[in-house]
Amino acid sequence: MNEIILTDGVDVTSFLNILKYEKPVSVELAGQAIGHIPGFLIVTDEDNLRTYPDAVPELYSRPYYITRKDDGCSGTFFIKGGVFGVCSRRIHLKENDTNGFWKIARKYDIENVLRKAFPDTDIAIQGEIVGPGIQKNKLGLTELELHIFNVFEIVSRYYLNYDKLVEFSNTYKIPAVTPIAGGTAFGHTLEELISLANKQTYPNGSPAEGIVVRPQESFTSIVLKKAWSGKVLNENYKE
Repeated sequence: MNEIILTDGVDVTSFLNILKYEKPVSVELAGQAIGHIPGFLIVTDEDNLRTYPDAVPELYSRPYYITRKDDGCSGTFFIKGGVFGVCSRRIHLKENDTNGFWKIARKYDIENVLRKAFPDTDIAIQGEIVGPGIQKNKLGLTELELHIFNVFEIVSRYYLNYDKLVEFSNTYKIPAVTPIAGGTAFGHTLEELISLANKQTYPNGSPAEGIVVRPQESFTSIVLKKAWSGKVLNENYKE
């Protein structure tokens, strides 16, 4: 048997025959692919803070905000080199009239909004699409909605801060994810975050999927090896 030498940060999933589960894209959102999500974008991915407890102290004393985690399908809408594009979590999608991601783009007039808000800039917004036909519509909505959580400057590889995210959302009437808590100096323990996550519900009274914790100003996590952000799932939530 060949000996495998493991060091910190090595991906061991292939050695252990482990596959990461990802929720399938609903029929309402499926569409024809141009290809994989372009390399100039960053795939949306919130690390579970229960898996990475050492990441929690990295946020201590920093301004932060906590939002409700909506159970849907994440999407990215971008302008790069003057060209508008729409992606699911991992797929760059061809434009058509039936695809839910493109329906969302038209509903909120995202192409024109991005051109107006960020003229001559390579920019992307990312958010969760929720509503009928998606993850059993746990929010009880009557139509598809986009709840944005990132505004990303493509060239600088930088996420706009929380105040600018909220300003963009309010100005252009594209809903942001629902805020729960925040402050100028983060000091929550993981146990406190778990307790907070377990209390979350959607407006219809059903348990919410959990919470997402982020710094108000983006920074790179040594533990997570990416921009710091993390989720805590609600123990009362059932898929």
